[in-house]
Amino acid sequence: MNTKYAWLAALSACAAAVRAGVPSIPAESIQVAQDPATREVTVAYRLGAEGAEASPAIVTVDFETNVTGTAEGPWASIGARNFRRLGGDVNRLVQPGERIVRWRPDHTWPNNVVTPGCFRVNFKVWLKDDPPDYLAVNIAVPGESGRRYYVSEEALPGGIENADWCTDWLLMRHIRAAGVRWRMGSPADETGRENNDNAKPENLRVVTLTRDYFFGVFPLTQGQWNRVMGNMTNPTNDCQAKCDVSYEMIRYASNGGTAPGGGTWPVNKALAENSFMQKLRNGTGIDTFDLPTSAQWEYACRAGTTSALYSGKEITVGNGVDPAVEELAWYVKNASCLPLRVGMKKPNAWGIYDLYGSTYEWMLDWAEPIMEMAQVTDPIGPETGTKRLTSGSAWNMPAYSCRSARRGQFAPNFYYPGVGIFGLRVACDVPLSEEAGQETGDGDE
Repeated sequence: MNTKYAWLAALSACAAAVRAGVPSIPAESIQVAQDPATREVTVAYRLGAEGAEASPAIVTVDFETNVTGTAEGPWASIGARNFRRLGGDVNRLVQPGERIVRWRPDHTWPNNVVTPGCFRVNFKVWLKDDPPDYLAVNIAVPGESGRRYYVSEEALPGGIENADWCTDWLLMRHIRAAGVRWRMGSPADETGRENNDNAKPENLRVVTLTRDYFFGVFPLTQGQWNRVMGNMTNPTNDCQAKCDVSYEMIRYASNGGTAPGGGTWPVNKALAENSFMQKLRNGTGIDTFDLPTSAQWEYACRAGTTSALYSGKEITVGNGVDPAVEELAWYVKNASCLPLRVGMKKPNAWGIYDLYGSTYEWMLDWAEPIMEMAQVTDPIGPETGTKRLTSGSAWNMPAYSCRSARRGQFAPNFYYPGVGIFGLRVACDVPLSEEAGQETGDGDE
């Protein structure tokens, strides 16, 4: 601690835990200093638990200011975009004890100087089973040392457009689904719904999901696939959605492949050792990475909506240029080639991009007709089948296929070589409370 500038310690505020019983940061442990030469701000704190041995916890921070210069405020955040350049024990799983956060104020913060009476620090502590909204996973670094947690899209280093999120890191959104009862599927009169057997996977049902999960903010990109598979032959297309892969290639390494011992998901949930998904698990240390189920995909896509589109709008021009689809998707009326860079269209309310158009996204489930208004919990589809489900649209498809409930049905070895319309998005579990304690990780660098 640079004691020459310890007078800034008085400007820091108390830190709050997310809920009682979790580790906390005592207000008196927070000390703030700024180096006058480099302008670097150092925040020291202590993570612990009163009267008990503390467990590791995720720590995030907010910097606040006021114009009155008094402790009464009013106080307001300076905005996460102004403190993306953070280092040390923050935005990660932190071990108990004395810890440090470092911040280099960027050019958007006036004079890069914190002013007495007008600056304070607000920490937040999270359990692993109730993490912040965003998880960033380094593809090649296993364990907690390769994971970062962020409270909002605004807080992401480099912003959502940072190329790291489509190359070296997987950006995941926390989907708070545990205990939610919702309507899955589409009504029979929804514009674009077919009146044949292909529409039966869309039949309305009431679904309950029993746990939270992380869901890819973007479709998996070519760059991410290459890094996992150790093939860096075409880095110029790094941020383009992966678009030439079958279900069996993803989970079983090759067409015609099966899980070790025979069979496929869900009868045998294992992966082939040299498959993409198993290599992703090995490289990150997250052994629940997989394709989402159809229910997980649709719940994350809808983001609370019941309309055909996650924007709250309906499709009005099924085979032409539909204004409501234009803002959300690359489809046959605005795309003339392979999928473009991910993240260029409007996301849903939970900050998830490219859910319509671009590429079909494989799901875990076998296709099956759905009984109208069935009530199901954590549906995973039938045990066997001949076709797997996909999300309903690709860049060469019309507007009517760009719907939250739309499903495609394809043989699991199919991927249409040379056209580029079959891709994927990954999901993984948020640990339950009993699971979260099993991996404390290595929260320190």
